[in-house]
Amino acid sequence: MTAPRRIQPLKQKAKTTTISAIIIIIIIIILTFGGFFLAVPSNHTLPIALAVDNSETWSVTIHVREESGISGNTIIIGKASNASDGLDQYDLPEPPFPPQYPYLRSWLQTSFAVPFNNLLQEYKASSTIHAIWNLSCVWMAASENQSTTFIQISWKSDEINATHFDSFLLYQNNTVVADLLALSSYSFPSNGTLHQFQIIGQTIEKNNTSGKNDLSILSITVFIIVLIFVAILAVFWNKHKK
Repeated sequence: MTAPRRIQPLKQKAKTTTISAIIIIIIIIILTFGGFFLAVPSNHTLPIALAVDNSETWSVTIHVREESGISGNTIIIGKASNASDGLDQYDLPEPPFPPQYPYLRSWLQTSFAVPFNNLLQEYKASSTIHAIWNLSCVWMAASENQSTTFIQISWKSDEINATHFDSFLLYQNNTVVADLLALSSYSFPSNGTLHQFQIIGQTIEKNNTSGKNDLSILSITVFIIVLIFVAILAVFWNKHKK
């Protein structure tokens, strides 16, 4: 009479063991495939904006020289944390014209009041992501020399790289004539006419859309199907053991 009493606990124990095994299998499946399904990209993204460092300070010295080296000068462009895109303490006016020929004059043209309309040094605010410097230069040869002269605009690559601009271009007549990030100088012929350039630096705002964190409908559907299949298998196995 004692044997039948032992069968029921054994069956119950076997049933409990089976259910536990099925639960463990479900957990393993969720841990194994859940990450994969969650990683499936969808058409919706969560943009992650990268902050721009507004405290950077740098300067670039640009040399403007006549080919023979008898005349030339330098201008400085830059950014500073306490500068502005308007007139500030960093903006230095150009000195008067030289009294004798020949001479090469270059300056940064602005909309500021005289004498700050022509500068030798101009800084922008650190937060500026699209900066424009208007560079003008003119070669005034001696009266007896009317031949064409080549002018060279040059800069240092290490100073250019320190700007962290994604694009840094030299324009003339709305045409790119030099990439400051790839080259170190640009030369052009002059016969006494005024030459006007634009130095344009651009920082691209980085919105990282590569992290696709939304669940796609397909991934959710497949995941639910897997769970349903495992549940049906568990029920079938439980009835079979009974």
